[in-house]
Amino acid sequence: MNPAGESLPAPLDAMNLGEFEPAAWVSGTHPAAPREVIGLDELAHMDVVHGPRRVSAGTYDAWLAVLRTRNPRFEFLDPPFRQSLPMTLAFAATGSRSTAVLTGPCHRVGAGSEPDRTAGTGTYDMVPVRVEQRRLAATAGLVWSGDLPASSSSCFSTPPTASLLTHANRTGQYHESHPRFYHREIAGWTGR
Repeated sequence: MNPAGESLPAPLDAMNLGEFEPAAWVSGTHPAAPREVIGLDELAHMDVVHGPRRVSAGTYDAWLAVLRTRNPRFEFLDPPFRQSLPMTLAFAATGSRSTAVLTGPCHRVGAGSEPDRTAGTGTYDMVPVRVEQRRLAATAGLVWSGDLPASSSSCFSTPPTASLLTHANRTGQYHESHPRFYHREIAGWTGR
């Protein structure tokens, strides 16, 4: 479902909140690290930690299909530590094969939405890069019933902004790359 492009049965209304893309974390020694972008061919021939599928099946399946266009045998690896990006990065950094960690859709597509490249503690020499041509983007949308009381419908007069998402992150609820963080703020994701 594309919240902006499809008509919904009455009394449902929808709002497109924009497109978001993941960060692909790779080793600092990987050829994609200095370029700050990784090609789909490169990504599809690596071990890629992402998921699990039950968190966001639509996005997971859409991204899997895109990567399988470059490698028909491609499969995601489930993260060993779903609640901790630093632990998952440590796991990926110590593997014997080149491994990437693909976050959920956490960076709004557009100006000023690049992954934070500042090296921090807990990244284990893994750096975030963009996926070429934003091929792994997801559309965020909010769907609600038009039969809501007037006092409730005012909640939907303006879409949530990046500052709202950033504020929720600062409160310590979830890391911005964690899929649960977005599911609390946005009703649903659909793969593009």
